[in-house]
Amino acid sequence: VLVVEDFQINRKMMKSALSCFAKEIVMAEDGMEAVEAVQGCLNNQEAPFDVIFMDSLMPNMNGIEATKIILRELNFPNPIIAITGNMLPEDVTQFKDAGAYTVLGKPLKLEILKSTLEGEK
Repeated sequence: VLVVEDFQINRKMMKSALSCFAKEIVMAEDGMEAVEAVQGCLNNQEAPFDVIFMDSLMPNMNGIEATKIILRELNFPNPIIAITGNMLPEDVTQFKDAGAYTVLGKPLKLEILKSTLEGEK
């Protein structure tokens, strides 16, 4: 699992929440680091992340732009789940248009995370 989040406390919370679902959790602090992490897997012919959790507003490259690059240019085969505090319809639409599997609001509830990972949108 790749978690892309610029706030350290949110990264810690996601790591804790995902620890019972994932054997390995990789952290990135912005969209550029996320693109580099996915590109690194591809360059090393490693299996890609099973899922990416992508924040929206981050320095250097936001989550929407990173999602577009990862899905369209790098052809990432697995879902990207957006997690954002910006749940206005236009914000959700931007993530969906970028190719996000679904968009979850912050603060994230564990039961929503669990149902999403089990395949329910």
